[in-house]
Amino acid sequence: MEAPSCTNGSTPCWIYILQEGKETDYQIGYTLDLPERMRKVKGNGARLVYLRKFDDISDAIGHKLFLEEISQASLRRIIRMYKKHDRHSRNMNTEN
Repeated sequence: MEAPSCTNGSTPCWIYILQEGKETDYQIGYTLDLPERMRKVKGNGARLVYLRKFDDISDAIGHKLFLEEISQASLRRIIRMYKKHDRHSRNMNTEN
């Protein structure tokens, strides 16, 4: 079966990290249908701590594999950097 294509930008690929309970309980996932995936997440008590959009499915899968292979300390560092960047981006958007 051929993997879905998102190289033309029509279907973005999303890599996400969910935190379930303790700080070390992370689920790293991938979806082409972000709204549907987030609806499912809402009901299970997990919270979204990282989200990244890719236009190319190969890049998305590569990033997911990278996140799965790094240490817990490195993963937490990436999540902290994402949160800091996300807060900064939201602040910039509200100032305009």
